[in-house]
Amino acid sequence: MAPYHYSYALNPEQAQQEARNCKQAIDEAGVLLEIACNRFDMEDADGYKKATVLTFSRENVTAICRRFFDEIKPLDCGVYASLSWFENYIRLAVFGVRGVECTVGAV
Repeated sequence: MAPYHYSYALNPEQAQQEARNCKQAIDEAGVLLEIACNRFDMEDADGYKKATVLTFSRENVTAICRRFFDEIKPLDCGVYASLSWFENYIRLAVFGVRGVECTVGAV
């Protein structure tokens, strides 16, 4: 079992608050996260980010992910995204191999 968080953050500050909320929910649920890696989904499956004018740049999206990762510590976390998001919006080198889960076949 691993927690999953679909992000609506449009900037690093919102991602920081989402991470705080996520940690609180995990803590209240009593889940043992020492054995599981939280998944942070930064894609835009429902079109919210596009509709609210997220800056779709590699720098901004990577900064949003990074802020969530920094705030969720000491919990382990990885980015869940399609290959196109890793190719266009997220700097893989920032997260390392363990922090990546690519959804095959997604756009």
